[in-house]
Order: sequence, then structure tokens, then C-alpha cells
Amino acid sequence: MNEILSEQIEGLLGSYGSTQTLGRNLIGLIGFLSDPPPPENVAAQLERLSRLLLLQEMFDKLIQALNHATRSTGRQSPDGEKRECVPSIEISRILDQIEAVRGEISALDPINYAVLIAWLVTRAREQKILKGGHARR
Repeated sequence: MNEILSEQIEGLLGSYGSTQTLGRNLIGLIGFLSDPPPPENVAAQLERLSRLLLLQEMFDKLIQALNHATRSTGRQSPDGEKRECVPSIEISRILDQIEAVRGEISALDPINYAVLIAWLVTRAREQKILKGGHARR
């Protein structure tokens, strides 16, 4: 298990993916190494990160719903059936929800990824999952 965690941590440190992927990976890895629980400043960062990830997921789903609602309405589908036009009230409702989630995202305090990564690496070194100094290649 330590070898798997070590590979995951090293992959996290060397990856350049999206912040959503980084956030999910951080939460998972910190969860494995959170015995004892993280200090208050790390826990606060994790709480904000968890909230941000949930809001980003909601935002993405709402954008998908909006795209689906506005895509090719009123034209024939490949099977020859006429598509129903989505009422503008439904589109307006989706737009209101998107704006509400966007507002919640922008109201969140910033997340200090460096604090989370530093705590993760420190815990991994304490548990001898990562060796001090440079990561293996």
C-alpha cells in the first residue's frame, strides 16, 4: 500500500492536470494520511477544497443541461423525429441556477494548494512513504 501511495503522491507532484483533478487527488491522498487528523489550517483548506469541487461539479452539470436544452431545438433528429423546443422558462431557470453556483464559487475563500501539498508530503515522509529529498524517478 505504501508503494501505491508513494506513486500517487509522486504523480500528483509531477502532474499538470486540471485543478479539479488535483483537488480530488489531494483529498483522497490526504484522507489516507490523516491519522492523526490534520491541523486546523489544513482542515480549513480541505473543507474549502471539498466545497469548491462540489460546486464545480454542479456548475459543469448545469452547463451540460443548458447545452442540451439549447442544442438543435426545433430541428429534426437523426431518426427523423422533430425535436421539442425547450421553453425559455426552463432555459431561464437553468441560467439562474448557473449564476447562483457561479456566485457561490466566487464567494469561496482562496485555497492554498501549497499548504495542502506541503502537509501531504510531510505526512508521507513521517510515515516513510516518501523519502526525504528528491522524489524517485
